[in-house]
Amino acid sequence: MTTKIDYIKNIKLKIDNQRMSVLVGAGFSKNVSPIFPSWWQLLYDMTLYLYKAEIDEAYEDTLSKLTAGSVLDTTKFYENKVGYYITKIGYLDIVSEFIARKGYQEAISAYIEEKTPKIIRSGKSRFLVNSITGVENRVVLTDAMLALHRSLLYLPWNNIYTTNYDEMLEEAYDATTMKIIEKEIRVIQAEIENLLEEQKAATEEIGRKSIIKRLEDKERDYSLLLSALTECLSVVTDSSQLGLKRNKNIIKLHGTIRKKEDAYGFDGDNRKQYVIAREDYESYPAKHEAFTQLMRISLLQESYCLIGFSGVDTNFIGWIKWVRDIVERGKGAKPTADYKIYFIDVSLNPNPLDADKELFFENHRVLQLQIMEGAIIDFLEAETSTVVVDRNAPREVLGLFFKYLAKSTPISLPNAAIEVIHQNKYRKLWDKLDLLPTSKADVKDIFKIVKDIAKLKSHNRIPSVHFAYANNKIKLLAWAGVFIEGAAQDEAVLKDVLKSIFIALSDTFLTFRFSLEKATEDSIYANLPDDRELRLCFDFFKLRECTLAVNRTSFESLHEAIRAKLINGGEDALTYESILYSAFSFDFRTLKEQLSDWRPTFPLASEKSRITVFFPRRGSNSAGQ
Repeated sequence: MTTKIDYIKNIKLKIDNQRMSVLVGAGFSKNVSPIFPSWWQLLYDMTLYLYKAEIDEAYEDTLSKLTAGSVLDTTKFYENKVGYYITKIGYLDIVSEFIARKGYQEAISAYIEEKTPKIIRSGKSRFLVNSITGVENRVVLTDAMLALHRSLLYLPWNNIYTTNYDEMLEEAYDATTMKIIEKEIRVIQAEIENLLEEQKAATEEIGRKSIIKRLEDKERDYSLLLSALTECLSVVTDSSQLGLKRNKNIIKLHGTIRKKEDAYGFDGDNRKQYVIAREDYESYPAKHEAFTQLMRISLLQESYCLIGFSGVDTNFIGWIKWVRDIVERGKGAKPTADYKIYFIDVSLNPNPLDADKELFFENHRVLQLQIMEGAIIDFLEAETSTVVVDRNAPREVLGLFFKYLAKSTPISLPNAAIEVIHQNKYRKLWDKLDLLPTSKADVKDIFKIVKDIAKLKSHNRIPSVHFAYANNKIKLLAWAGVFIEGAAQDEAVLKDVLKSIFIALSDTFLTFRFSLEKATEDSIYANLPDDRELRLCFDFFKLRECTLAVNRTSFESLHEAIRAKLINGGEDALTYESILYSAFSFDFRTLKEQLSDWRPTFPLASEKSRITVFFPRRGSNSAGQ
């Protein structure tokens, strides 16, 4: 029997396999602030406008019949009466009646724009502003308030659909990555054009080979950046924008809050800004066919996760009608057939489904998952090693749910592209080093960019040793003695020179012994300033030489000396050197024990994986186990 936990696992599996989109409803915006209206709150002032005379008359009649000493709660009375009319007339028909009473469509647009919180910027601050049920609201909008929206956005959904008019999804999304990628694409295009010109003019074979290598790498990076750009989220407010890319969109199905500079209208309909009245829902498949067809096609290939809706939500019911022929069970289909729609319910004390609603859900392959249940929270906490502070807080439990869905998700292509951008910058900085000084005064100018190189070093963990990229580093090592001498009188410049030498050694996978003359090595040691980081760096290079020479006595002596100098951090790097020594000395028993006890953090965790793979798994019959 399939359990609710199995269905939670199935949602994650579908997300990881790119077979899931999400539909976000109005309830999700309440996680930002309670000033975001529910359907009832949105319609309150409208209903009061339509039926004020009847409600006032009923109030006076009730007041006249009060017995002596009785008190009538005015606020409660009006709320109950408004609720009565909303229930009697229906959400959508109330709106249609309001438009008919006003006589023009713009009335409902202005009404929605007054009730939906808008973002107002003042200096560096952001405020949410709206007017609802007679109350004027102005709330400071912080990044923390958008945290749940960000958690949802960065899950690998195929598309994010929303019926919300507000801009919380757009505001939570950081478009900086997309802008950086677009800028870098233009930079690489120009670099490719320049390299092609250099290739035409090149006369020496080694120069041509270097250019060809750079061209190959630039074209590869260009292709990756283009792919990454398609993985960045784009906001779609008009169906004409759907042709730009199939997935990774935030699609505003019912319109979006209009800004002053925006033209009036939604998706080609210049007479209507928002989908809200009954006639809007009924004409939607015809008027907004592209949106409808996209959802229908998607449902054939994937599933949908619904968040921020209630089981009686008008948007929810309306959406189901648009795609009903896709989700309805065919004749003879088993109730256990794969669900197409996962309705995430965060009700604290949900009532059991009525027989008609249960049948509706079953016929339309909708699975209701009440994630506020103790057993589901227990599972999510165990899977994420997280304990929620308040199990009755939907915002906390949704955050836990998103954390579980984000666990072990595929690598983000835009983030990988940012790494490529950093690597390109790193290579270009090395290319900018003019390593042919004519005087000692030149040294300071040559190494003024070393701080930028050092910052980007972490993004170049596996550097290329191809001549096209290693040439300047090899030059630096060849001229190291000259640069050290030129910087000897200026400690700040000397530090930059030594840092660049150590980075060049690391990138070329060399040590002092294999790249520097003994006199230069002695000069480095003699000129080391009183800088703990530089001295440790020097010691680690010397330790690596002991490993390559398999000199146990020198290794153990220097190893202990380094350990004594470590204060905060560095233990993983020191353990890694011990592991390498065991490997180079063919002491595989000790090596296996060291790997078993080692719990490194990134990036050395990947080094552990690379070494561990050479050992047979338990139960293997391989020799040497």
